[in-house]
Amino acid sequence: MSTYALLSSSFSETATSLLEPVLDAEHFGTAASKLEFKSEKERHEYLHRFDGELYPKNISRRMLATSCAMSVAAIQAYLYECYTLSIAVWFVVFMSINYWRAPVRNWRRSVDIVNSISMSSYHMIYAVATIDNVTALHYVGLVLSGLILFFASKICAQNGLMHLDSFWHCTMHLYGTAVNCWFYQKVYEYRMFAQ
Repeated sequence: MSTYALLSSSFSETATSLLEPVLDAEHFGTAASKLEFKSEKERHEYLHRFDGELYPKNISRRMLATSCAMSVAAIQAYLYECYTLSIAVWFVVFMSINYWRAPVRNWRRSVDIVNSISMSSYHMIYAVATIDNVTALHYVGLVLSGLILFFASKICAQNGLMHLDSFWHCTMHLYGTAVNCWFYQKVYEYRMFAQ
């Protein structure tokens, strides 16, 4: 067997084995959306069948990784001398990591949600109170447009599309990180220009 044939056959076997879970109906979520449940409790138990967690480990680890990636924004806030914003983002990072290490419906989830909403609101109020109106409104618009990613994630979760849910939720984490990094730079530039 030639080297090319050996490489191409091993590559196709590897690609097929890697794509198999993605192509599987239950992993993709179509099985959950076609099932009919007798009660909301039965549906809830089916969707949360992963040792009591909301997601299997391979999916929850993605969201955990992007939660850790949010620390980039906290570091950048510190470097741009936005100390209170840096502390606020560290709270979000720690609460998000605390939830995504084992995602279940309990007080950790509630704390993560309340903390994320509070800190996002604090960031928007900080923007409106401290920098020029155009940049502040631009930032508020960018933050609020992140809700599109959140609702896309929720719609996918309700239909049992866990991989798509994870995709949208991870995208929301990364989008928030990018928007906040941009915002901290603008706050720093505004302070330097005002002096």
